[in-house]
Amino acid sequence: MTVNIYSFNEMGLNVYWKPGDELNDLELKKLHNRLLIVNKNSGSNIKHKLLDENLTLVQIRIHLKNTIVSEFMIDNQPKAFLLSFILEHAKRPIVHTGLMIIQQNPGANLMGLLFLSIINIAFEKLGPFSITNITSTPSSIEFFAETVKNSWPGPDVKLKKSPPGHKEIVHKLK
Repeated sequence: MTVNIYSFNEMGLNVYWKPGDELNDLELKKLHNRLLIVNKNSGSNIKHKLLDENLTLVQIRIHLKNTIVSEFMIDNQPKAFLLSFILEHAKRPIVHTGLMIIQQNPGANLMGLLFLSIINIAFEKLGPFSITNITSTPSSIEFFAETVKNSWPGPDVKLKKSPPGHKEIVHKLK
C-alpha cells in the first residue's frame, strides 16, 4: 500500500508499508529501480544487498517483505529514501531505521521528514514499538538522539552499559 503523505508543488513523499507483500510486481520493480537510481546518482554507491541491480523480482520481494520505505521525490524523480526494517521481538515489534541515502536535499530537514514518515506509519500499523538506529554519521546520531526519547547512547541517558535487550536486538539485525 502506498501512502502519499506530502505533496507540495514539485515535491512529494511516498511511504510504502511492507512493499514486498503489498505491491504488485510492476510497482515493486519500479520502487526498487528508484532506490537504485538514488544510490547511483548520490555518488555514494553504497554496497547493500537491497541495492543490487541484479536481484530477481522474487529476491526483491523477499528483501522488502518486512520493511517500510519512505521516498522523497522532486518532479516525480527520486531524490532520497529511508529504508527501515521491521523486526519481530518478544516484547514488542522493533523498527530499525536502517538505510538513508540522499541524492538531493532541498534544504529543509529532509532527514526528519523521512524519519517521521516511517514512525507515523509504523505506529499506525504496529501500535507501540521500539526503534533502533546504527550510524556513524554525526548528523544522524544527533537527529536520532533529539527525536527519540531516552535513546542510547545519547546525551540525556546516563547509561554506561547498553540497556537490557540491546544485544538481542543487535543479533536480530545481523
